[in-house]
Parts: sequence; structure tokens; C-alpha cells
Amino acid sequence: MGMIKFFLEILIRNGRRKIS
Repeated sequence: MGMIKFFLEILIRNGRRKIS
């Protein structure tokens, strides 16, 4: 389950960078 949180954090960071 920890892996899911890790992936989610990476996805959120990548999405934020794309939105910026």
C-alpha cells in the first residue's frame, strides 16, 4: 500500500508541474 502513496505523490508532483 505504501507503493500506491508513493506513486500518487509522484503523479501529483508531475501534474502540478504540467499545470504550471
